[in-house]
Amino acid sequence: MDTFNFMTGLDLEHLADPLEVGRQFARLRPFRVKGGLTAIGAKGDGSYLFPREMVSEIDGCISPGVGSYSSFENELSKQTSMLTLMLDGSVEEPTMQVKNSIFIKKNLSVQMKSEGNDVTLDWCVETYFNNSKSLVLQMDIEGDEYPVFLGMKAEVLNRFSVVILELHDINRWKKRDVFNRFYSQAIDILLERFMPIHLHINPFSPSFRLMGMKLPSVVELTLIQKNSPLLTSEYATIPNSLDFDFLEENIAFDFDALEKKLILRSK
Repeated sequence: MDTFNFMTGLDLEHLADPLEVGRQFARLRPFRVKGGLTAIGAKGDGSYLFPREMVSEIDGCISPGVGSYSSFENELSKQTSMLTLMLDGSVEEPTMQVKNSIFIKKNLSVQMKSEGNDVTLDWCVETYFNNSKSLVLQMDIEGDEYPVFLGMKAEVLNRFSVVILELHDINRWKKRDVFNRFYSQAIDILLERFMPIHLHINPFSPSFRLMGMKLPSVVELTLIQKNSPLLTSEYATIPNSLDFDFLEENIAFDFDALEKKLILRSK
């Protein structure tokens, strides 16, 4: 029997277990936080939702993948006295002058390279934030976030109180080999310490089908440490009223429906 699916371009024999893929995505469902969220940054791309009660306690920000937008870093720096470290090997400098910031023209990677353009997150923390106690990581590095988490020291990851990231390539979770040894392990490392408090579906990312449902390929996440006293046991609303580019078909997602499918498929 031909096991190649011409609609998806995937060999069916090499597909990941849809139950496992669905369970990992279901773990991204956000929880409500006490005090609510606040939008930081300019309207649209470059703006992120942040736990309101934690803004004043942040004493450092690492922002890999600056690109053309720095409004989040710029506005957050105005509300705090923290140092902001900005990294991006693809631009000469940020488009905005961010108060009390350092920019280095390098990319975030898993390994340091003596000759080249790569630094690790461990190096960033140990070099610039050795005395900081409450860091925020804001990361949009086009799919390279997975190896970063896989290669990160646990004690360094624990230094972050808030993680904000664009999670890419979710459609590639369907490939069994890379899902089992790469994507799923990276999500496990992240969610072992952090709990999602906001999820926003990128309205311009393509969707893919899993167990009859449309899942997004790219989502924006805000997460905080699991031991934060701000966490509640209530699920957050999706989309959040602070999400600017509301496009119902792309942004709304029914986690209840996904969880029901997972229960039915597990029987």
